[in-house]
Amino acid sequence: MVRSQPVVVAGRHLGSVVAGAEGWNFIAAEPVVADLHGQRFPSPEEAVRVAGLVLDRATRPPATPPVLRPPPVLRVVARDGEPDLP
Repeated sequence: MVRSQPVVVAGRHLGSVVAGAEGWNFIAAEPVVADLHGQRFPSPEEAVRVAGLVLDRATRPPATPPVLRPPPVLRVVARDGEPDLP
């Protein structure tokens, strides 16, 4: 008999885990957790925990982008210290 359990996080069905010889195999039902498809977990609870982390990361707003500074103004200086005029 095949044993399986749904993986539900925050009321959202993300997939299922199916008991195998070496642990619980994750079957993804939502694209947000597609990277977990086929992964083995030691328990259904661990699969739910990891799926929750993946869902949280995917739905979190992006980090604030870094402040971009304008590039420095470069000028060519002759060897004698006087600016080189075009």
